[in-house]
Amino acid sequence: MHEQLVVYEHGSTGIETVVAYEDGEMVSQWGREPVERMLSENQNLVLITFDDAAARIERVLAEKYGGPWTEVAEEKFWYMLEVLPPEAWKHFDGGEIFRMSEYDAGSYTGHYARVGSRYYHATRSVVESTTKHYEELVEQLRG
Repeated sequence: MHEQLVVYEHGSTGIETVVAYEDGEMVSQWGREPVERMLSENQNLVLITFDDAAARIERVLAEKYGGPWTEVAEEKFWYMLEVLPPEAWKHFDGGEIFRMSEYDAGSYTGHYARVGSRYYHATRSVVESTTKHYEELVEQLRG
């Protein structure tokens, strides 16, 4: 059995297509376009394994969403808490954190936190716990 091949565009947060085989030729699973033609028409496309594409996508998302926590108004915090059921809502001495149940891309979603009487937002991966993200915010605030 071989690894699943996909067509991926450099810097993208998704794959272009999964590769299928038709009469011995690699074609796009969606639309049956010859992969060779796709690659020749767009120099940013590459033929790689699914696992490699997933790792590249994760790096792009981490770069896109890896910025610092930003302060938000208390009203924004409460609106986001009440608009959808929160995920992984945790309380700490003097603070709390939750993440949105609607995701931005892949494993990334908005995280909202309160530290004392101040409120913050960052988009983070759910692969790491909200406790870790809260600790990251507290460390950022310490400077």
